Amino acid sequence: MYLICYYGLVLELIVLIRVNIMPSALKVQRSPHCRDHASHAIVTCNSNEKIITWNKNAENIFGYSDKDTIGKNLFELILSGSVESDQQLSLKAMIECDEKTGTNAKPIIKTTRHCDGHQIPVELVASTVAPDLFIVVVFDLTSKVEPEVAVQSAQNAVNNILKTAIEPHDLKTQLEYILDYILTIKTLQLLPIGGILLKSPNTDSLLLVAEHGFSKEQKNVCENVEFGLCHCGRAASTRNIQFVDCISNDHEIIYNDTKPHGHYCLPIIKETRLLGVICLYVAEGHIQSRNEEDLLVAISNIVAGIIDSRKVNEQLMRSVNSLKLTVMELEDEKKFSESVIRGLNHGLIVTDLNFVVLKSNSMARQILEPFSKTLDKKSIDQIFGFEAAEQIISSAGYMPSAVNLLQQDITLTTKDKAVEKIISFSIVPREDMSSRQVGYVISFSDMTELTYVRKEMEKMNRLSTVAELASAVAHEVRNPLAGIKIMAQSIQEHPDNVEELMECSSRITNQVDRLNQLLTEFFTYARPLTPRRRSTSIDTILAEIKPLVVNKLMKKNIRLVEKFPDKTCSIMADPNQMQQVFLNLFFNSIDAIGETGEVVIEIGKPDPLLLQEYKRKHPTVLQGGEYIQVLFSDNGSGIEPEVAGKIFEPFFTTKKTGVGLGLSIVYRILTENKAAIFVGNKKSKGTTFTMFFEIIPESLEQ
Repeated sequence: MYLICYYGLVLELIVLIRVNIMPSALKVQRSPHCRDHASHAIVTCNSNEKIITWNKNAENIFGYSDKDTIGKNLFELILSGSVESDQQLSLKAMIECDEKTGTNAKPIIKTTRHCDGHQIPVELVASTVAPDLFIVVVFDLTSKVEPEVAVQSAQNAVNNILKTAIEPHDLKTQLEYILDYILTIKTLQLLPIGGILLKSPNTDSLLLVAEHGFSKEQKNVCENVEFGLCHCGRAASTRNIQFVDCISNDHEIIYNDTKPHGHYCLPIIKETRLLGVICLYVAEGHIQSRNEEDLLVAISNIVAGIIDSRKVNEQLMRSVNSLKLTVMELEDEKKFSESVIRGLNHGLIVTDLNFVVLKSNSMARQILEPFSKTLDKKSIDQIFGFEAAEQIISSAGYMPSAVNLLQQDITLTTKDKAVEKIISFSIVPREDMSSRQVGYVISFSDMTELTYVRKEMEKMNRLSTVAELASAVAHEVRNPLAGIKIMAQSIQEHPDNVEELMECSSRITNQVDRLNQLLTEFFTYARPLTPRRRSTSIDTILAEIKPLVVNKLMKKNIRLVEKFPDKTCSIMADPNQMQQVFLNLFFNSIDAIGETGEVVIEIGKPDPLLLQEYKRKHPTVLQGGEYIQVLFSDNGSGIEPEVAGKIFEPFFTTKKTGVGLGLSIVYRILTENKAAIFVGNKKSKGTTFTMFFEIIPESLEQ
């Protein structure tokens, strides 16, 4: 043993002399790396590459003592587990190659492994000292090569990552490329497996977006990782790097065929916002390095910036696309509105708050052409004239609900009186996007021809009505006259019979009274008295006539039900004529009920939908603003549906007695008092008359 050690020391001394003093004797060509590094190990091996001697420098480089190395294969020891361990290397091949070529021994650079597992770049030079005895000189290149390789490898990866950020890929594809670049950084000593998980927008969990080398089962189990679960979840919840060098108990996500490994789990953080986690795999037993960690943090920050920038860009693109869509919709809406306006068969002008015309459609210019050749930039008094403009402006000022769609008529005449037009208009306020009023929209139609047609139709209707009335009156008068004629003939035949004379005289008087009543009702309908309208209320009118009907109601066992609000509104009407209206309605209900029944009078606000329906069906009757509704109902025999439409016609009746003018007079009186009445019924379940009275504004009452 002592001889072997002595022999080894002698060999080492010879090698030191030959390497440092006479390099040509060893036929060694030293590379630039070894020239700059005096630290080198000297190892002697036999022909089987078993280590004979292992000096102190070798122990310093590889971490093995001579006791741990003597007798072991050199290459199996220093290349085991290194990234180049799969490459064949032998001393005989190195020496034979050099002897064949006759050149100096060529140095070989390899990445070897320290006893603690970390990688070491070295330069190997082999030579023969004696048969079956080899000397291997090992130069440690860590201080020279590692910084250069690390910087170059990291720089390339960062450059590729930054280039990916500007390429036209979706976020998932970008992250896949970035992960591939990270795994190519040699100095990080990563296994070719990794993944990038992004924070779920709705929950505290991570979603797998990009992966490299994952099995199908691994993809499934790592698809959704909750915060705090396994190393990735803890990196997300703590926002700190998680490093492990093996599979331990806190590695909670395990799948089949899980191979030994360690992890770097890096949180991706932008400012204070967690964006995701980068999960990188390392070999089992990997030694954590400060330089590795700093590089990974820098890469994580770059990835955070890319993800955040991409999300901002995506949000910006969504906003831009939404804005484009909005602009397109607005453009379509504008074209649609312009098409509608052009297609209107009535005039439309838009003004500012000072009633200066800003826009007008072609129909407006056509209607107003005789009065003004141009409309835009003109005030409405220059177009319509002062009086008509005053009416329009006053109509705009009286808009209690901010909208006045009530049609009003104005008459326009040219200065030479050659053209006269009747214009029906309505006006509404125009608002901007902030709901501030910025002007008005005036819609109008030329009603001249229609007005003349209506007048002619009214004239024809009056003539037709006169003919019908004349026929009805003639029919009603014929019966009393026939009776009078018979009585007169009887008197002539029996001039001496006093009793006969008295009987005939009495009958003649009754027939004359009947004629007088008929003519009185006829004249009341044909020429009603001009109403003397004043402020009154429905409950006051009913209080005046109840004493006139209460006895008759009691005799017929008819109950009167009144449903009045606590405070009724005032109306403008002739109280005496309104009493006549309600008396006629009472008498009709009493006749319809006969014996035992009920009459209900209900006052309240009208149903808006019902009022709108009546206005639509009877546009010439209801033209006011606000109304009060009065329902006059009975549970009598009701009215046949085919009869209901005729009950307001003069001389129409279903009674055995009467001339059929009662409800006609009611309709005429209410119309003259600017009120309206409609009938609705269900056969055998009574009749309901609905009346609308316009309410007096509080300002007028005061």
